[in-house]
Amino acid sequence: MATGTIGGAVGVRMVIVGPGAMGLFFGVRLAVAGEEVVLYHPDPARVELLGCGVTLRDAAGERRVAVPATADPAVVGSADLVLFLVKSQNTAAAAGAIGPFLGLRTVLLTLQNGLGSLEYLRAVFGDGRVLGGVTSQGATLLAPDTVFHAGVGPTLVGIPAGQDEATAVLVEMLNGAGLEAATVQDLEAARWDKLLVSVGINALTGLSGIPNGAVAGLPAAEEILRVAVAEAERVARALGVQIAPEPAQRALAVARRTAANRSSMLQDLSRGRPTEVEAINGAIVRLGRETGIATPANLVLCNLVRLREADLGKPGTESLT
Repeated sequence: MATGTIGGAVGVRMVIVGPGAMGLFFGVRLAVAGEEVVLYHPDPARVELLGCGVTLRDAAGERRVAVPATADPAVVGSADLVLFLVKSQNTAAAAGAIGPFLGLRTVLLTLQNGLGSLEYLRAVFGDGRVLGGVTSQGATLLAPDTVFHAGVGPTLVGIPAGQDEATAVLVEMLNGAGLEAATVQDLEAARWDKLLVSVGINALTGLSGIPNGAVAGLPAAEEILRVAVAEAERVARALGVQIAPEPAQRALAVARRTAANRSSMLQDLSRGRPTEVEAINGAIVRLGRETGIATPANLVLCNLVRLREADLGKPGTESLT
């Protein structure tokens, strides 16, 4: 269990906003490590289900873990740390609901996909309060209360001015739960490195219905990935972002490392829900227009996902994040 201060309090109380695949995975692992964790979802029916426990399937087998959950932020009160794992399109709504969690020195961390959520949260809550990060962990939601750990990868957290101690405690907490974590000085580079991986994998798997690992084994899929990532790389360089070399190869390596994972976009489309395509491929298209970089592959992928999303509205289970 981590010791030290986050938000100025001794010990850690974390609220996870968005108990989807990643939210449940992080919640279970942190709870097992002895951290005080609460899951937040606005739907009481969803919370009632989670109150019966969360099942995690991973290399160690299957276990059911009690993780407290609430639909009423006022019941929990202020937290030391709020972890944002909602879908990017739900950031504004979630941000508007978490007021009771926020004490004077509460810290927020977003590990959300794509671009836009970190910028929005900092505009609302202030740069110093909001930590940004990325994670390469892979998780697939098998049922509303069951998650499969489908791939291992590091979690990287940037260090805003004045938050050195809080960030160090957070990283210690994640590592203590067996979740490889470290700080990074160049958060923007880390975000873009993750974005280029998402650009190559998410829409492609969502549209084709294949798991991550199949991307690295099918020549047609590899070719689409390489073209989409190359466009995103040119946009990043035009913006002056210092990205790691060979991003397409890194995306393929992530696909192999998370071979059994069904990407978040595939999970969303399979359940008839809106995706994060606007924050991923859509962001590349928008920034490409601003920088004068052509992004036809990302535009096609984005528009194909939009066409799939246009068929939403059919009955389904409740929103998970």
